[in-house]
Amino acid sequence: MNNNRLLLMTTLLVFAFFAPAITAQPAADPTRSCANLIFEYTWLLDHPELDPDGSKFADLFTDDAVIDVPAGKFDTREKIVNRMIRVKNSSRRVIHLINNFRMEQVSENRAKSRAYVTVYNFPSTEGIPSVSGFRGIAEYHNEYRITQEGCKISRHYGVGRLMDAGYRDGAVAE
Repeated sequence: MNNNRLLLMTTLLVFAFFAPAITAQPAADPTRSCANLIFEYTWLLDHPELDPDGSKFADLFTDDAVIDVPAGKFDTREKIVNRMIRVKNSSRRVIHLINNFRMEQVSENRAKSRAYVTVYNFPSTEGIPSVSGFRGIAEYHNEYRITQEGCKISRHYGVGRLMDAGYRDGAVAE
C-alpha cells in the first residue's frame, strides 16, 4: 500500500472513531437561560439608563408575571414597565450583589431559583459615590417558565434577611 492510501485510510479511521464525539452535542441546559435572567434583572435595576422605556426589563417576564417586593407588587406588564421607569427617574441608585445562587428545574417547563442579594443604596451623583453601609440582604426567590423560545420569569419575590439599622422604609429587596 502506498503512503497516500495509508494516509487516507488512517484519516478515515480516525474520523470514524472521533466523529461521534465531535458531532454529538450535549442537550442544552434550559436552566442556564433562566439563571441569566436574574442577573439581567439586577443589572438593569443597577443601570436603568440602559432601558429608558422599561421594555428590556419587562421582556424578562411572562405576560402574567408577578413581582412582589417591599417596594410594591407589580402584576401586569404596564406596572412592570412603570417600575423600571420609576427606578430610572429616582434620585437614588442601587447595586445588587448576588451570591449563593441555586437553580433547580422542577419540571420540563418550569424551574425555580434562590439566591442571596446584598443591596447597596446611594444617591445618584457624578463620579464614585460614598456608601456608609449596605441597605440590606435579602433572599431572592424566582419561578420560571421554559418554552421553545427560552425562559421567562413568572414570579419574583424577595424575603428580607438583614436590614441596615439606619434604613427605615423597609424596602430591602428590589
